Formats: sequence, structure tokens, C-alpha cells
Amino acid sequence: MKAIDQFWDKYIKHISEHGVKQSITRWYLIRAEQYIKAFPNKRLSEHKPKDVNEYLRRQGRLGGIQDWQFRQMVDAIQNLFAMLNASWFSEVDWKYWTASADSLFYPNDKLT
Repeated sequence: MKAIDQFWDKYIKHISEHGVKQSITRWYLIRAEQYIKAFPNKRLSEHKPKDVNEYLRRQGRLGGIQDWQFRQMVDAIQNLFAMLNASWFSEVDWKYWTASADSLFYPNDKLT
């Protein structure tokens, strides 16, 4: 359990050094944990760009998530793999995923 605590302490330090406010740190932890839990039989070291892309694609299609929440999810996952110094990090089009949050629209949303 100590290794897991150290991992999350390292993540918190990483996101705070990259401008994430302490008041939303908890949400970044939740988003990163949700990502990890979506792959219960796969270690983070085994993840590839297709895992990230497919996860974000699925999340964007689920509905019920606001654009800012999706951007936060992308940023949380991006920070996760940046912290891990994933060799394939630059193969994910992080800007595309962040920008795609702007096009999230759900029938219950009100247009102004």
C-alpha cells in the first residue's frame, strides 16, 4: 500500500508543479483513478496511445459530462503519463482531445 500512496503523492506533486490548483487536486486524482480502473488487467507501464484514445473516445460518447469535465479528464490523464515519462507520450494528440471537449453537446444542453 505504501507504494500506491507514494505514487499518488508523486502525482499530486506533479500536477501542482504544472499549475493545477489545490482546490481541484481531488478531482484530478479521481479522473486519473477512473482511467486506471478502466483497465483492471493492464499495468500503466503497458499502456499505449490506443488505450488513451479509446478511453477518451468512449468517455466523450457517454454523455452526461460537461465540456470542462472532459478537459479536466484529458489533463489529468495527460499529466499521469507525463509524470510516468511514457515513451509514447507525444503520440497522443492531447490538443485534439482538449479541443474536442468544445464540441460536446447533449440534447439537454441549452443553446444560448
